[in-house]
Amino acid sequence: MLVDYYDLHRFELFQQKVRRYGGEAAVRHDCNIYNRKYTPPQLKDQMKSGHYLHNQNLNWWRTINKNKPSPKKISFLSSSLQYDSKRDNKRKVMELDNSTVSFQFNKVTAKKKRKAGKHKAQLTAKHLTNSPAPLITPQYGDFVEVEFSSNSSVYVLYARADSECPLLRDIHECCYKGAGNTLDNSLDALPKRAWEQDNHAGGGYAAFGIGSMDKRQTGPFFLMNHQYEKAKAITSSLSSIFGRVAAALLNYTPNVFRENEKIKSINANFSFPPIGCQGAVGWMANQVAIRRIGKGCQKNAMIEDSVVALHADTGDLSTMHPLVYIPRGGPDGRGGIIADSHLVIAESETGGKYIQIETNVRDIVCIVVFNSALNLHGLVQSSPEGETEDAWSTRLIPFITKQMYNFMLKNKSAAPIDKFNVLRVK
Repeated sequence: MLVDYYDLHRFELFQQKVRRYGGEAAVRHDCNIYNRKYTPPQLKDQMKSGHYLHNQNLNWWRTINKNKPSPKKISFLSSSLQYDSKRDNKRKVMELDNSTVSFQFNKVTAKKKRKAGKHKAQLTAKHLTNSPAPLITPQYGDFVEVEFSSNSSVYVLYARADSECPLLRDIHECCYKGAGNTLDNSLDALPKRAWEQDNHAGGGYAAFGIGSMDKRQTGPFFLMNHQYEKAKAITSSLSSIFGRVAAALLNYTPNVFRENEKIKSINANFSFPPIGCQGAVGWMANQVAIRRIGKGCQKNAMIEDSVVALHADTGDLSTMHPLVYIPRGGPDGRGGIIADSHLVIAESETGGKYIQIETNVRDIVCIVVFNSALNLHGLVQSSPEGETEDAWSTRLIPFITKQMYNFMLKNKSAAPIDKFNVLRVK
């Protein structure tokens, strides 16, 4: 069963830990990374110098691992996908389940004249008609673990209104009764120029968080999308959602959470959403790319050609992140049928064994935890026939770029340029 002391409200969380550990002093020391305002001064100094605070909490981690719920495990896979854009684009063929199949390029990645290998292959439903790869859906349960190999795994969580786990129920409630509504209303209000085409992977997105590629800036900075009126509401909504997702991952995938905590302890100032806004626990990323697909958000600037091609995010730090998929619109605001909702994830950057995941099921939030820099992945283009006219899917994609990670290692007490006052979000 789940550890019952992990309530998402800070005060109750702290009080339950006091009862379990026998006094405030012990809790404030042993659990400092989950209640940062209680961190002793000497540990704050260690944090600033890049000390890995998770080493202070070995007993805590053992407790979590002991109470980790059992997932539905998938490890014996007969599926096979091999695609290397630099090798296969000239002939426009790839290896799929022991057959050589042809493909077309994703329209967005092929719009500009670019070097060989920059265009990306687009998987379609026709390619996967007879695929032996399992299609993971909520029928597998709320928690699924896929093990490709000893160093390549995928975790899938489905958060429903009636999930047995209170952490998953809280994610669902947040996405449909609280922050999720504010987020989508704010995204509707963004101007067209806030959305950009993704020439690397296809589709389009609106990016929020901290960037480091602009030569006009003297250091990492909050992106220009934070200039818009609704940006603070978007940041606040993302903070609420990812705080709850982090709490769930702490219980379900403590190994993944602990790895993220190592990165966080280097310099949490470069977290987006801001760590201090996420609650009792938080998730460390530098940026969140927001995508939307489905007929219901036609007014959104990037709905056309929104399907994502096969790709690996090799410019990002090789670490696992939770991608959050929220069905929206439809008769009751909780989604409907949309095309292009199956996600394919393969074992390595150029393929290997692969799975399919249904990311869009009405009234269920899907969270897929994987390493987008290591695992080849993309959406499966399907027919729009039968789509719910006013439904769509909002997709939240956190990541850390290699460039930002290297900057953090060299500047453990620095902070991003914040001319839009992002860090003042309450």
